[in-house]
Amino acid sequence: MLIFNQEHESQDNPRFLLLIYEYEFPGIDLAAYFVQSEGIVPKSNYLQEVKPLSALYFLLFWVVFATSCKKKPPEKDESYPTIQLIKPSLGSVYHVFDTIRIQADINDDKIIKVVNVRLTDLQQVPVQTTVSFSPGTSHFNLNIGYDIYEHHLKSGYYYLNFFVSDGENDIAFSRTIYVHQSPTIKLGYYIFSNGSNTYNTVQTDTNFIQKDNKTFSGLYNGSAIGYYYQQLYLNGNLTEPFRAFEFNKANPLWTYNNPNPGTAYFSHVNSDDKNVYIAHTDGKVIQYDHLGTPKIQYTYSNTEFYPVYSAVQDLRHTAIFQSKVNPVLKKLIDFNASNGVALKEVPVNLSVVNIFLKSAGESYIVANDQAGFGELLLYTSTTGILSSIATLNSAKIISSCQISSTKLLIAMDDDTVYEYDNKTGNVIPLLNGIKVNKLRYSEPENLIYIASGNQLQLFKAGQYAAPVKTFTHAQVIIDFQIIMNK
Repeated sequence: MLIFNQEHESQDNPRFLLLIYEYEFPGIDLAAYFVQSEGIVPKSNYLQEVKPLSALYFLLFWVVFATSCKKKPPEKDESYPTIQLIKPSLGSVYHVFDTIRIQADINDDKIIKVVNVRLTDLQQVPVQTTVSFSPGTSHFNLNIGYDIYEHHLKSGYYYLNFFVSDGENDIAFSRTIYVHQSPTIKLGYYIFSNGSNTYNTVQTDTNFIQKDNKTFSGLYNGSAIGYYYQQLYLNGNLTEPFRAFEFNKANPLWTYNNPNPGTAYFSHVNSDDKNVYIAHTDGKVIQYDHLGTPKIQYTYSNTEFYPVYSAVQDLRHTAIFQSKVNPVLKKLIDFNASNGVALKEVPVNLSVVNIFLKSAGESYIVANDQAGFGELLLYTSTTGILSSIATLNSAKIISSCQISSTKLLIAMDDDTVYEYDNKTGNVIPLLNGIKVNKLRYSEPENLIYIASGNQLQLFKAGQYAAPVKTFTHAQVIIDFQIIMNK
């Protein structure tokens, strides 16, 4: 750095003292010299009075010095890497668990620093982890087997994406392929039974052969399944905590304790396959991820009410809140599923059995009125209107399940299972003389499961003359869950 100190001895005879404190001038030791108008003089003279420097000389010196100190900028790399993809070919078809053979020639005029390969959906969202390479050469022959391991992939088109960088220039390339989803396979069952003051959870294989048996204090208070992460959720009761088990594991992955043992705290549990929703008597429903981390809270502003039922309805989360003072008073609260903001509030003085999604803005409400008789209603979220859509027998609804967006099965305490068809509006009896504890529908198998007494009966949907299979349990089956691989 040069520092110029200008001094004026008088107005008539200005003098300049040029002091050089720091310097950087290649090839010349400026510390040993001082610049004068007539040339370069030894350092020993640099504190002597200097002759007047003309403005022109001073300007010329400054230009020469400044340009001499300027470093030459590095040459910009204008050349991009190139990639020639040999395999796979466009539109190649694979199945989940297949191995994609990838062959490509990658070149650059400099050094290839990064090569990434990853599978994404058509919105470029990664569906598997990225495979990375650091070649460190100007030519790289990519020759790998890329496994399609994500068994949750749905059948459809995907991008096999390539990213290449030499540190300055990047290129991206996509090859479209088609992937067939893996089959959904039944792995077994969870069977739930109550004792005098305990309940049992029995895990069986597909032939109903017992694999595990757990006993917990208190009575059964509901369960849910998270197929994506292969988890069973057991709701807590007066004495027991909420528990999240991984399939085939003896100990829970995580638990959630009742803060006041002996009092009701856990009122309902359900899952959207990836997350679990726990309703509490202190007035809120909380979404937890598969590791037990709380994510979203759904709370009704009137603290007199607490949630007794909740269900994810596409982009909505619909919950039934009941008054702590007068249990007859209930309200349907529709929340934004992604942030917990309440959207609609509708009085619904019914005991809700199930809520099923009909469409993005409509839900079926299966419930019993104050007299204990079943009702079937349609809730329209845009208007907040509840309307009756069918006339049911004067009996209580015990359980129900959804077969499609237009068909429901309803089991009532008149020992009959009915089918409701929204296309026709008809309610017809399917099975008579059967006392149902629980109904479930398995879409991958197209089977109706009916728990009746200590038996679990399997019917092909639409064919109710006789069950295709019947299992007998040691105790009365009050509920069950079907274990699938995804």
